[in-house]
Amino acid sequence: EFLVLVLGPNTAPPTVVPTAQGGVQVEWHQGGVDLEIEATVSGKLLYFFSGPGEESEGPVGDNPTTVKRFMKRLEGV
Repeated sequence: EFLVLVLGPNTAPPTVVPTAQGGVQVEWHQGGVDLEIEATVSGKLLYFFSGPGEESEGPVGDNPTTVKRFMKRLEGV
């Protein structure tokens, strides 16, 4: 459900990988921009973003605004 909120019409499909802890991670790596969103076994959503001039990570929480902003940066690559 969360991905439906943040994916744009021009978002490239992510790579989906299992994590060592039993969760699932979706990730995009293109043009010097990295965005990863992890769904943990406990149900938490975490993100990691790295791009020119910025790096950020943490829990997604109840507001997808931060991840949406990073998604737009990824789409602009």
